[in-house]
Amino acid sequence: MEIIGYDIKGHSIYGKSESKNKNKPKDMNTLKLNGFEYNKEEILEALRKKGYLLLEAEFFFQDETFPNGYETFRRTEKCAVKGAEMPEEKNIWYNVAIREFQKKFTKPPLI
Repeated sequence: MEIIGYDIKGHSIYGKSESKNKNKPKDMNTLKLNGFEYNKEEILEALRKKGYLLLEAEFFFQDETFPNGYETFRRTEKCAVKGAEMPEEKNIWYNVAIREFQKKFTKPPLI
């Protein structure tokens, strides 16, 4: 892991570049979970009810698809944290929602 940015209080944020984040929703206001679409506000409210504290954090990303190498840009995201967790890429609201609410579907036995 590498330092990809700093949060509002100046703490280092470790992670990978955004192009490797497979959980990022295409539309930043909706997320598909268990075959249904939920808007961002529904998900944030459900995370609050599960005991998560929602914090704003600033992330710096490197886009590897930029034609001349890397382009670095920053974005402010809501992070859902519990206990002593720090805001980081794994705690961005959509990553936590997938971890908390996505059900693992498995093939049931025939007998």
